[in-house]
Amino acid sequence: MKPLGIRVPLLVSDFDAAIDFYCHVAALFDLDHDGKFGSDWNRNTGMTFRHPTYTLGLSLCYAEPEALVQVQQVLAARSRSNYVLHLPVEHCWEEYYLMSKRGVQFEGEPLDLPWGVQSSFRDPFGNRIILFEDYWYMSTA
Repeated sequence: MKPLGIRVPLLVSDFDAAIDFYCHVAALFDLDHDGKFGSDWNRNTGMTFRHPTYTLGLSLCYAEPEALVQVQQVLAARSRSNYVLHLPVEHCWEEYYLMSKRGVQFEGEPLDLPWGVQSSFRDPFGNRIILFEDYWYMSTA
């Protein structure tokens, strides 16, 4: 087991739907722990990125649906690249096809860029996620 490099908070309005999406539909993460402490918003849920080299953990954080919309509006208005996560993958086109078959709605087909391939989608809570295949990394691996 790889040591966890960093854990990033992710705002969601439904823990069970987020676990299902990230662990089964997108199939990018494995569930590490899911501790419930009373009400659904008071929950300690963590997931680890499925990647052979990079380590990343997600900690789900509850937010009311209205608050999620406000956060996304601020990101869109004040950020050039309004994404929440930028995740490395070994084969972007392959992930795109597999995830599309499982129901992930991408914002378009992957883009071939000088430094690699990338594609983006939004999770059920509006968080924008970018998958990228880095040519530099692949050439040095």
